[in-house]
Formats: sequence, C-alpha cells, structure tokens
Amino acid sequence: MEKRLNNIPPYQKQQTTLDSPRAREKWKVLEDAIHEIYMQNPGKLSFQNLYTTGYHLVLHRHGEMLYAGVEGTLKKHVGEMARRVKEVSDDGFLMAVVEKWQSHSTAVGMVRDILMYMDKNYAPKQKLSVPELGVAVFGDIFLKDKEITARIKRLTTEIIEKERSGERPPERQLLKSVTTVMYEVSRRTVYEPLLEHHFIESSREYYIKEASETFQSLSTPEYFKNTFRRMAEERERVERCLADSTLPKILNVIKDQMLKQYATHLIERESSGVRSMLESWRLPELSLTFKALQMINTTQLLLDIIKDYLVTTGSKYIQDPANNENPVALVEGVMKMREAYDELLDHACTVETAKGGQHRDRVFEKEIKQAFVLIVNKNPRFAEYLSIAIDTKLRKKRTVEDEYDTYFDKVIILFQYLKDKDIFEKYHKGHLARRLLIKGSACEEGELCFITKLKTEAGHQFTTKIEGMFNDMTVSKGNMDAFSEHVGPRAGVDISVHVLTTGFWPFTNAVSEALPLPPPVEALREKFHDFYLASHSGRRLTWLYHMGTAEVKCFFNGRKYEANVHTLQMLILNLFNQRDSMTLGAIHEQTLIPMQELKKQILSLSINTKVYQRLLIKDCPGAKGMDEETVLSVNQDFSSRHMKFKVSAVLLKETDEQAQETRAKIGDDRKWQLDAVIVRVMKSRKVIDHRELITEVVTLLQPRFAPSPEDIKKRIESLIEREYIERSPDARTTYVYLA
Repeated sequence: MEKRLNNIPPYQKQQTTLDSPRAREKWKVLEDAIHEIYMQNPGKLSFQNLYTTGYHLVLHRHGEMLYAGVEGTLKKHVGEMARRVKEVSDDGFLMAVVEKWQSHSTAVGMVRDILMYMDKNYAPKQKLSVPELGVAVFGDIFLKDKEITARIKRLTTEIIEKERSGERPPERQLLKSVTTVMYEVSRRTVYEPLLEHHFIESSREYYIKEASETFQSLSTPEYFKNTFRRMAEERERVERCLADSTLPKILNVIKDQMLKQYATHLIERESSGVRSMLESWRLPELSLTFKALQMINTTQLLLDIIKDYLVTTGSKYIQDPANNENPVALVEGVMKMREAYDELLDHACTVETAKGGQHRDRVFEKEIKQAFVLIVNKNPRFAEYLSIAIDTKLRKKRTVEDEYDTYFDKVIILFQYLKDKDIFEKYHKGHLARRLLIKGSACEEGELCFITKLKTEAGHQFTTKIEGMFNDMTVSKGNMDAFSEHVGPRAGVDISVHVLTTGFWPFTNAVSEALPLPPPVEALREKFHDFYLASHSGRRLTWLYHMGTAEVKCFFNGRKYEANVHTLQMLILNLFNQRDSMTLGAIHEQTLIPMQELKKQILSLSINTKVYQRLLIKDCPGAKGMDEETVLSVNQDFSSRHMKFKVSAVLLKETDEQAQETRAKIGDDRKWQLDAVIVRVMKSRKVIDHRELITEVVTLLQPRFAPSPEDIKKRIESLIEREYIERSPDARTTYVYLA
C-alpha cells in the first residue's frame, strides 16, 4: 500500500532573469548613490550593496543601460559644475576650475569602485572605463565650454604678461595646476588646442613687438643678452607653469622672431657688430654671438665675417713693407695672431659633445686654418723668414725650461701652412749649416727638439739630409780626435776641420781654394789633408774657407784680447801685423777674397757694438761707398768690455737678385723632382689619362710644394722628347710608358 507525503510542496522553477522594470529600479539606486557622491555625502552609502547591484545589472545583460546611465549622470553633474564655475569672479576662477576637477576626480574614483565589475567585464569590450569616461566628460562638458575656455586663455595670458613685465602676480602659482588639469584630461584635444596654441600665438605677438623695439634700442651684444634672458625666463616659466612639451615650441618662437629675423642685420652692424667685436677683440661677446647663431643654424654668417676679417688684416700685416724689414718680428706677429684665433676657437666657437664636454667647432677650425694658409702664402718670402726666426731663436740661450718646445710647436703650425715647403727646407739647411760650423747654436738640445718635431710633421724623407748634417759633425769630431793623436801636441796654432758630405750640405765653393793662409795654418791644413786622404782613398776634399772661424789674439794699448772672427776676417787682420793702414784694393789683391765678400767682412770689422769698438776704421761710411781706393786702418783706441769677444757677422738681408737666384735653384730642383715623380707614376700605371696623371703628381708632391698644372705639362713634354713616355696613338690625352 502506497503512502503519500502531503507536507512536501511541489517543485517550482525560480525566476533567473532580471527584467527591464527591475533593472531600472536597480539603476535608480545607483543613480541616487552617484548623486550623493557628487554631493560629497558618501558616508551613508553601502559600497558592497552598490557593487552587488552593478554586478547583477551587468550579469543580466543590462550593461549598456548601466553604462549609458553612468555617462549621462556624469555629464549632468559636470554640466552643473560648469554652470557654477562660470558664476565665480576672475579672482577665484582658476582656483575654482582646479577645485572642480579635484572634486570630479574624487567622485569618479568612488564611482569606479562600485562599478568595478562593469569596468572589467563590459567596458573593455566596447566602451571607455569609468575613469577614462570621467576624464572625457570633464574635457567635453567643462573644459571645452567656450566661456570657460575663453576665461582660462584670458587669465593665463594676463598672468604671463605681468610676469614678462617684471611683476610677480599671486595667481602665478595656479598656472601649473590649471595646465596639469588640461594636460591630464588630454594633451592632444584639450591642452594643446585650448591653452598651448593660444599661449604660443600670444607669445609670438609679444616677441615680434619686443624684437622690433630692442633691435632699435640695444647694441648687438645687449640684444643677444636680452634674448638669452628671455629664453631663460620662458624655460623657467614652462617648468613652473606649463607642460614640458611646450618648451621647444616657445623657444622656437623666440628664435624665429628675435634671432632669425634680425641675425644678419645684428652681426653686420658697424658700431656693435662682429667686425667691431673683432677689432677690439671682445671674446665674451663673440662667444655670445656664436651661441645665438648656433641656435638657428646660421653660424656660417659669423664664420664668413671672421674669415674675411682675418684674411684682410693678416694679408695687410704680412705684406706691409715696414713689417718685412724685421723678419723675426713678422713671424712672431703671425704666431701671436694664430694664438689669438686659437683662443677664439677655444672660448668663443665651441660645441657640446654627446658626453657633455666641449670641443672646437670643426668647421670654424678648418676655415681658420685655410685663412692662415692664404695669409702665409701671400708673402713669397715667408718660408725664408720662418727659417730666420728659427735661426735667431737657436742662437739665443733659453730662459725657461720648455721655451724651445713651446716655440717650435708654434713654428710647426706655421710650417704646416706653407705650400712650398721645399723653399723653407733650402733656407733652413743654410742657416743650420752656419750654426753648426760657426758654433752659432746656443743649445744642441734645441736643435734636436726642432728636428724631431719637423720629422714628425713632414716625414723622415724631409729631414734625411738634415740628420746627415748632424751625423757629419759627429764623424768630424772623431776625425779630429784621430788627427790630434797622429800629429801629437801642437803649440801656438791649432786647427779644427769639419768634413762634410757634399749631398747633405747646401754649399758650393763660393770662395777660391787658393787663398793665402798664414804659413802655420797652411802647414796644419796640408797635414790634415794628407792624413784624411790616407785613410779615405778615392775622396776629394774641397776647402770652404768662407764657412770657417778663427781665434785671433791681438794687443791694444798694452792689453791682450782674444777675438773670435771669420776665417776670411783672420786673413784681413793678419795683413795689419806689418802695417797700420791699407787700401781695399790692396787687401783684395793680397787675400784673393772676392770683392763682394771682402766688403761684407770689412763692414763687420768696422762697426761698433755694445761689447767692443770697431777693429778697423774706414774713410767712408757704409758698405756702398767702399771701392778699391777706400783706406782702412787699425783703430788704435780699440777697447772691449770683455777680454774675449766675438766679431758678429753683418747679416745682410738677401737681395732681390739673390732671392731670384735662390728661387732659380729651387726651380731647377723641382724640375728633377717632377720628372722623377712622373716617371714613377707612369712606370706603375703604364697607361694613364692626362687628368689622372696631373692629379697623382700633385698629390705625391704636395708634402714638398704645390706644382702648377702648367709646370707638370712642361715636364711631360720634356719626358716625351727624351722618350721616357709617349702619347697614345688612340688618344692624345693618354700617355704610355716606354720601358
């Protein structure tokens, strides 16, 4: 029998969906809660219940209704904020804007907490999150309101203009808060179009006016100082009040209106422009000018003026006949000019490195060097003068430890500028030879210092013969030691002989070998001649008396003196042992010294110096008035401050004729060098085009001199005539090497 349990109710299916009426009821709860949040009454709300309500709405597919409701509610409250803030006076307006944003941000943060489920499960798929929505609504409804935007623009402009006029308005502290609000809402759609653009355009108008006024009232340096001051102010203002992205834009406004528009006129001003700065050498102002032009990438304007000024003043200085009267002073003047422009490059024309350091502007450095190349080579005798300056320095004793090193560094810089370095080499070898043979060098260390620097700069081939000259001096010392042992002790008269290698030394047999030496000297000369040839068979000795010196003892008024004189001067003075006076013609007849050389030596013996009085007296002034009838007599009243003294040679400046002769010799040497280089290139290439041959020859000879295309062409024709090369039958501009 079956028993029923009537007390158990039958199963009923529970309702699992949330219909629209109930959903609207739940949304009403949330809407009221949002209102309380905006009214700053969140304390009586249950956030857990509100979260659950939002959760159910999204879960039952009422997310769109919920999201639309939230968006509408936010717009309503933000609109109310906008209405209220418009009622605020200008004094409190900016503060009210900031406070409304802060209040809105706080409210949106609470709304996000209760609608977190919607943000995670509905908004990411289709919509903005609650925080993003809150920002967008505030931007669209509040900040983009035309009246609010206009007042923000006007008030911020007034504050900035007061600051630029030197005032410190109290509202200035609010600017950063306002710009932060706008930047946080949207840089692209709010901050830049609503505030930054207005700031930039109003600043452009301001600086257009200021540039025009200050250009008329300020000098060029003062104008640049004012420009940099304005840049510093704007940089500080952006950091304090605006977004960092605004800085390059406002700086570009200043660059455009205050620098680009007036740069050319500013630097070309007669009274305060760059030329005026250079004339009075105002490096700080030149540095200021460089930095200003560097900002607008127009430093070429400055460089053109500096280079033109340097070339103009430098060329005038180096070509001035008065300056050319003193070659050493001329060279040292160019050195000082170079030092001045080095200082300019180091302190006024510098650029920053990637690591924060500084170095010279490479373009300026290159152009300044080219300017000095132009200047130095405008004087055809500068290579000679540079050698004279070196010779003068090495004849003096150094006064400080690194004097030679410092001085020769400057010399090498000027040497680099010479196009015709072979001319310098010729003169330098001549001066060096005289220092070595006449013991005119004050310091061997100085000689070696310069040779080392020259070798480093020009290469070992350039200094091969010079080093050979030093080697000859060392070998000659060994020869004299051996000769002294060979002949034994010598009383009364002694000699010292230097044997020189013909190819190294720049001498020819300028004075006849058949000079009548005093018998004791002649006897020793013969002994050395026989001694040397006995151990060096096959060699021939040529005696260069015009390069020697002698120690001569003389007596005046009971006092004994010892004079260091030229070998030729020794022959002249020796004649006065038998007589007190002689004519120039008689001296010439008995010494066989060429007349031109004889006059030079007589002039040295007949002038007074600070150390001694003249040894000989002539009856005519100067050297030009001397002829064969000129009478020379011993100065019986001779006296000297020192018992030992040196008769200084009169350094006659090379005449135009001598200079032409020297250049003719250099020209002959260049012909052989050109021939050798052309043949070497042809031997290597076998067949070559005319232009290529010219280019290669110029490149190979550039370290020594700069050959002209015409000179190269003449040597090519000469080599064709001598059948070293020939023109190609297929093309006359192509050359073929003949093996």
